[in-house]
Amino acid sequence: MQASPVIFGFLLFVNPYPYPGPYQDVEIKTIPVARNVYMLQGSGGNMGLTIGKDGAFLVDDQFAPLSRKIQAAIAKVSKKPVRFLVNTHWHGDHTGGNENFGKSGAIIVAHENVRKRMSVEQFMKVFDRRVPAAPKLALPVITFPVSMTFYWNDDEIVVTHVAHAHTDGDSIIHYKRANVIHAGDIYFNGLYPFIDTGSGGSIAGVIAAVNKILAMGDDETKIIPGHGTLSNKKELGSYRNMLVKVQANIGALINGGKSKKEVQDARPTKEFDAVWGNGFMRPDRFTGIVYESMTSSQESRPNAKPAWQRFRLDNGIAVSVLQIKDAPRQSSFSFLPMGLLNDVRDRAQFSHLIEHMIIRSTDPERLGVDGIMINGETMGSTVRLESIAVPDKWQEALRRHVRWLTVKTIDGKGIAKEKENIAAEIENTQHRGYTHKWALAAWNQVIRHGKQHAAVMGDVAAADPDQIVELLPRALRLRKVQIYCVGPISAEQIEKLLRAAFPAVVEQEGEKEGKDKQGLPVKKSTLATWDLQCAQLMLWFPMAGKKADEYLAAEVMAMNINMNLQAAGKLRKLGVLALASVERLPIEAGRERVSVLLSASCKTGQDPSVVEKLLLKAVSGLTRTSLAFTLLQVKNQSKALPDFATLREQVSGRMAAFLEANVALQVAYRELNSGLSSKEYSRSIGLLDKERLMVVHDSRMKPELAYSLFLTPQPKKR
Repeated sequence: MQASPVIFGFLLFVNPYPYPGPYQDVEIKTIPVARNVYMLQGSGGNMGLTIGKDGAFLVDDQFAPLSRKIQAAIAKVSKKPVRFLVNTHWHGDHTGGNENFGKSGAIIVAHENVRKRMSVEQFMKVFDRRVPAAPKLALPVITFPVSMTFYWNDDEIVVTHVAHAHTDGDSIIHYKRANVIHAGDIYFNGLYPFIDTGSGGSIAGVIAAVNKILAMGDDETKIIPGHGTLSNKKELGSYRNMLVKVQANIGALINGGKSKKEVQDARPTKEFDAVWGNGFMRPDRFTGIVYESMTSSQESRPNAKPAWQRFRLDNGIAVSVLQIKDAPRQSSFSFLPMGLLNDVRDRAQFSHLIEHMIIRSTDPERLGVDGIMINGETMGSTVRLESIAVPDKWQEALRRHVRWLTVKTIDGKGIAKEKENIAAEIENTQHRGYTHKWALAAWNQVIRHGKQHAAVMGDVAAADPDQIVELLPRALRLRKVQIYCVGPISAEQIEKLLRAAFPAVVEQEGEKEGKDKQGLPVKKSTLATWDLQCAQLMLWFPMAGKKADEYLAAEVMAMNINMNLQAAGKLRKLGVLALASVERLPIEAGRERVSVLLSASCKTGQDPSVVEKLLLKAVSGLTRTSLAFTLLQVKNQSKALPDFATLREQVSGRMAAFLEANVALQVAYRELNSGLSSKEYSRSIGLLDKERLMVVHDSRMKPELAYSLFLTPQPKKR
């Protein structure tokens, strides 16, 4: 029986040097795709070809014995030679002709991992075969780490690396003017894909790469798959949906403790087998590969599945450490139990000023020194102190946190400079509408403390060193301090340093938290003034109680409301900048509740009722469909930490440098704000559904249940 071209190609590429087999009967088909772009099919992976005045540009080249046939097919549509040859990955059914085309003058280009793998012997686990190193002339002569662009044949051809997908060296080729994408073996049209886990491939990486392709294209985009017929975005979307569902099915079985054989026997792909299971990759084999991808320790990527390590110091500080061995920096974040929403009366923004002065206790002049960056941020309920350091400076950076958390005095001379810095920060932000942070400080003075005027700038300007020192014990209640560390340093090393550096104090003098003497009922609607030169409208909707799902529902709704606010054209026309957040706010004397807070910067003299109607419209515009979509995103993000190695290869610049720090901050704020550990959060969000969200929305987000505060500038004295 004659093997299908797809099966034949796969049987050969496992050991591509030398190439056995009857190639004399293989026909190279040239299929027009768009403008001057063609898809070539023969035996092996699909090739892409663009022709024009600059010369032929070829993507992949199948097997060496087919090179003359491929060149003859190209000659029928172009008299120009192949000037560039791009390999989508290292496998022999895509690179087998490299040596022949290299000898003919083509410049071979690929991701750097393609050259690395082709340069040495490879072992393909799924086939139990060894693949010899390629000849020198077959190796790519130009490699790239992330992407490169060719301005060729009146087109802009962008070659982009996608990490840990089919292999660790895959590239997507986007012919932007022609609106064509060559997906390589990321996409098997009509077939279950082969994922080379031994070469760094993964099911998660394939799905991420497919999503990237879908984001590149539109409804008119033509897609050349690595195997199968010419395709489009709709078909690729079906392929993605299949992969996501299979991944979820197998993941559920893995979480249930099933072995590989038990997972295969459960037939988690059965609903898709009739469409996708008729190629080289049979359903049980594909299931086994996905299982291995999801359970493998990935020895070549040891940080694919990191985990938080937790411990508590003798003085009560809780520490969480996430070790990412190949992270470029070690980041540490200390969270203090105070913020803009719980400053004391007549001390608006003192938590912000304390943040500045604590940082300046170790570094009075600069925020960056000798490989260490330091900074701070004051939020509604927390103050964050941070250090980000190159790995060999981690001890020096972490010792700063020890000094910050045990500071007793401040520099009286330095306070004037920090007052100026805070005033400049407010001045720079209020003109652009970024006033939410300052509005929280005003809200605290007006609603919590019953003032008619919030001196957000004035209280800071009038502060003296003794007042700051008096409030330090309130900020440094160590039993409520949490430290999060992420980077290449282990939990054992961090614990050893902190235990040696911190005094073993159980209770510090003045550390105990006192309750605010608060007997004021909260009015439904409040008007007040503040000392900024703009207006601010704040609406908040208290949830029913302290249940975990109340907070989680509020969080999902706030995310959805933010999307509605961003899409609100009328708000933009009015020059109003609005956002939604989840805060713990008092709704009656002495009690706080989780609340969804909407905050909108307004122009002076603007009718607040007009803005209020638009804010309420964003709230009422929540639907089951939109909430379900947002809930799914939150659930996916909370299930597990990302593959940092993969993400780092997909981003660049500052995003890559601070990737681990940003992820750690997301986890930290999620845990601090919800009061749940990551495991508890994931479990609780997993139980939440769109029906429960709609119940909370319909019962707690009614316009008549909203509280409001409208802040206007204090009239100038004549």
